[in-house]
Amino acid sequence: MTHLARMTAAALLAASLVASPAVAQDSEPVNVELVRDRDDVSLDPAKTYLLVEASAPIVSSFVLVPGDAERADWERQRQEELAEAIEDYPRDLRRYERDLEFWEATRRRRNDRPSPPVEPTEETFSWPELESRKVVTVGHLNRFAKSDEASLWLLEVPAGEYLFYGLGMIGFNDCACMGSVRFDVAAGSVTAVRVGYELLDAQGNVIAMRPEDADSTDLATRTAIMIGEPSQAVFDPRIPRERIVAAEFAPVRSLSNWFGGTVNRVLPIPGVIDYDRDRVIDLQAEEAAARAAAEAEAAMAAEGEASADETPAG
Repeated sequence: MTHLARMTAAALLAASLVASPAVAQDSEPVNVELVRDRDDVSLDPAKTYLLVEASAPIVSSFVLVPGDAERADWERQRQEELAEAIEDYPRDLRRYERDLEFWEATRRRRNDRPSPPVEPTEETFSWPELESRKVVTVGHLNRFAKSDEASLWLLEVPAGEYLFYGLGMIGFNDCACMGSVRFDVAAGSVTAVRVGYELLDAQGNVIAMRPEDADSTDLATRTAIMIGEPSQAVFDPRIPRERIVAAEFAPVRSLSNWFGGTVNRVLPIPGVIDYDRDRVIDLQAEEAAARAAAEAEAAMAAEGEASADETPAG
C-alpha cells in the first residue's frame, strides 16, 4: 500500500468513528503531473511547478488551499447531505429499536448490544474538511534528480496558495499540526522548497547525530520536521535558472490531523515563525505591529514639532 493510500485509509477510519458519517463528496482533485528524470526534459513556460528538495528519499505533503467558489459548493453539498441524514434519522431510530428488542429477547447474546444512532445536527454531522481532499503528496519514489547530498522531485501543479502538511517515511508520518507555514506558487514559476527531518536534543536544539544512549522512543520524541529555503542543489541544468524562485513563507498556527499522523510542528524559521512552549508566534505579525507602532510614534512626534513651530513666541 502506498503512503497516500495509508493516509487515506486512516482518514476514512477516523471519519467512521464520528456520528452520521457522510458518503463522499464531489470535489475537484488536485491535478498534478510528475516530471520524471529524463535528459530531454522541457518545461512548459505557461505551466506552474513545485520543486521539492530533501536530503533523503522521504514523503512530503502539501495542501492546495481551495478558493471561495469551491468552498461554497462544498458547503452546499454538506447542507444537502445533512438534510438527507435528518430525513433518514426516524427510520434509523426505528431500526435500532427493533434490533435492540430482538437483542434483549435473545437468550444467548453473542452479538454486541446495538448502538443507537446519533441524531444528525450541525454539531454531530460528520463532513470532511475540503482541504483534506486537496493534498499533494511528493516522493519518496520518482525523483527528478538525486545525488549523495540531495534528492529533487518536480511536479506540475495548479498555481495557488499551499500549506505544508507534513513529512513521512516508511512506517510513520508527521503532521505539522501545531505550527506550519503557507506559501504561494505563482503561475509560470518553479517554486522551490527544502524539507527534511532534524534530530533534537532534550532541550530542543538541533543536533547532527543521534545520541549513543538514545533508544527508538528517544529518537521519536527528538525528531522535528523542517521546511526552508532550497539549497544550490535545486539549480538543475534542465530547469531554466531564471524560473526557480524560493518559496516565501507565512506562519500557520494549526492544521487538522486528518490522517492520524504523529502531531508535530515545523522548526522555527527566522522572521516567520517561532514558539513560546505550545504557542505559535507569528514573527511577521509582530514585525508589522512594531513597524506600525514606530511609524505612529514618529507621526505623533512630527505633529508635536509642527505644533511647536506654529506656537507664537511669548
